Amino acid sequence: MRKPGLFDIRILISLAAGGLVAVIACLVAWLPMRWMPNFGPKVLSTLHTFSALESMLREYQQDTDALPRSLAGLRRIDPPYDELNWDQDSHPLDAWGRPIMYSVDGGQFTLASFGRDGKPGGVGLDADLSRPDADPEEFMIPFHQFILHEPARGVVAICLACGVVVFFIGVVTIDPSAIQSKAGVVAVLTKVVATILGAVIAAAFITVLHIPNHH
Repeated sequence: MRKPGLFDIRILISLAAGGLVAVIACLVAWLPMRWMPNFGPKVLSTLHTFSALESMLREYQQDTDALPRSLAGLRRIDPPYDELNWDQDSHPLDAWGRPIMYSVDGGQFTLASFGRDGKPGGVGLDADLSRPDADPEEFMIPFHQFILHEPARGVVAICLACGVVVFFIGVVTIDPSAIQSKAGVVAVLTKVVATILGAVIAAAFITVLHIPNHH
């Protein structure tokens, strides 16, 4: 097996620097954006449906002094609640097209949805939602969902592009022969760290310009 040459070392250092920049930039972008409800429009839509149903249930309870056995009994309520999505059996649906779960305990009720994955448990976009416990301000998308989520694609692409730029800068500027001495190693590391910091700062600045608004 041949020893890695100077060009090979240059490529490896550049790849490491570029990859590190891409990961750090994505983390920097994720930290302020993970709490943004704009990244979970279906979550917000389902919570809004919960709010509408809660009002309907309170109105029903006030009129009849009882809660309905099922949500199908709410179809008699007048608009504006006709805008909700209902299945053919008159059950309201969450934003993923599944019937919203409903239970009654005495004079209290609970509305629930299993979220995007339709399974109990989960985090972020897959987290279970319930009313009155659900709070959109507590909604957070974990890092792995942020990377793969469609609204974040533009930001993630920018972060990856910064990593690619750092890779090519490294290929052009890093001189592996300089690492033969202690001073040379320090000089190369200083140059790499400076390039990484510059790229991350640039990525963070560009990311701020791409953060979805709250309207």
